[in-house]
Amino acid sequence: MGGISDGARGPGCAQVDVRTHVVLVPAILALAAILAHRSGFDHAVTNWFFDEATRAFPARRSAILELVGHRWANGAIVCLFLSLVTCATLANWLQPLRRYRRLLFTTAVAMSVGPMMVVALKSITAARCPWALAQYGGQALAPDFWFATPMNAGECFPGGHAAGGFALVALFFAGKVSGNRVLERSGLLAAVAAGTAFSVVRMSQGAHFLSHNLWSAALDWCLAATVFRHGYNILHHEDPAGRGRRHGGLGPEEGARGRRLCG
Repeated sequence: MGGISDGARGPGCAQVDVRTHVVLVPAILALAAILAHRSGFDHAVTNWFFDEATRAFPARRSAILELVGHRWANGAIVCLFLSLVTCATLANWLQPLRRYRRLLFTTAVAMSVGPMMVVALKSITAARCPWALAQYGGQALAPDFWFATPMNAGECFPGGHAAGGFALVALFFAGKVSGNRVLERSGLLAAVAAGTAFSVVRMSQGAHFLSHNLWSAALDWCLAATVFRHGYNILHHEDPAGRGRRHGGLGPEEGARGRRLCG
């Protein structure tokens, strides 16, 4: 855990800006998703992966892509989440982890809320996967409405796999609030890289349109930012000695140092 403090400006110095990260960035991503859908760019991208001769998506038949790009990739995200939860729990007893307890809990929550919301929405939205549409070898017609009953839901929108990759944006916010520039930058890079890669994998298989994945990115960013903006101070578990009430679980000396660094 020593890497969390590398390049730090001081604990808890930065807050997540609501206008930028809860509103502006998600709004830009949502607008991009709407434009991709309305302009036909969704279908233009999907057509790159569709074989007209066989009326199928060749990548859907790739066992290696499914295993590595879908199942193993998803498993890696789950393992990271479980590692965060485990470390946050062990921080109740392990002194070296105690000062990072609040950050670990908040990061785990921020990483999970976006994918959980996506799973919930998939059960009430009408959008179909490309492979299910008549245009791409399926039988369904594209719906003209957003929502449906659970019995009639398309179980495809927003993109679940992409949501897992973009959920790494929680690491970006963890670096921001902890003052760690290295974690902040690497977290953003990891979120963009994983989210993009996961999106391409599922689009190539005919599982999602581009707009499905952009909506997932918007939800992940907005919800993770909201958790760090409002939940970082709520998820505060004091150590047995009751130290660090206002400085993220740090002792008196570290707390004083944090006050000096934060100005």
